[in-house]
Amino acid sequence: MSQSRNAGKSTVKVENCVEKGMDFKMKKFAFAMIILLLLLNTGCSALTGPEKKPRTEKAKSSPAEQVQVDPEAAGRFKQIAQKVKGVDEATAVVINKDISVALKVSGFDRLRLKQIREEVHDKITATAVKDSQVHVTTDKKLFSEIQKLEQQIKVSAENKEFNKEMVRIKSKLSKINEDMQG
Repeated sequence: MSQSRNAGKSTVKVENCVEKGMDFKMKKFAFAMIILLLLLNTGCSALTGPEKKPRTEKAKSSPAEQVQVDPEAAGRFKQIAQKVKGVDEATAVVINKDISVALKVSGFDRLRLKQIREEVHDKITATAVKDSQVHVTTDKKLFSEIQKLEQQIKVSAENKEFNKEMVRIKSKLSKINEDMQG
């Protein structure tokens, strides 16, 4: 008689385990479905693309705005930057009162990037016009972009639409200077 009672209890335990196992499988399935729906929802929203931030008024230029380019000053600042120890190559653009200098630094000198930037900034600030904004970077991408702008300025000096081109270059330089954060 005691055996039949124990046998009945074990069958009840087995039935409870089976019910709990099914309950666990249902919860697991529901959880997987929720995750799948969330992934589909975020995946579809990525197709619309990121929202673009409106450009600041500072970055926009009106066509009537006068842009002054000073290639001679840019050449002087470029030479000053190249004289600093650790600078392999330098490029500079001067538009209005914005002086943008990019430096190419390689080897172990890259360990001193901040010091090199500060030294170049201080030397250029000392020789620049009083109210000028000096921007110095050692970023490789920004170096190539400023170098392209320098070449565009040289080419567009011979162009008939010089002022329109300079306004476009100035807006690009403003974007680069924002990327430099300084």
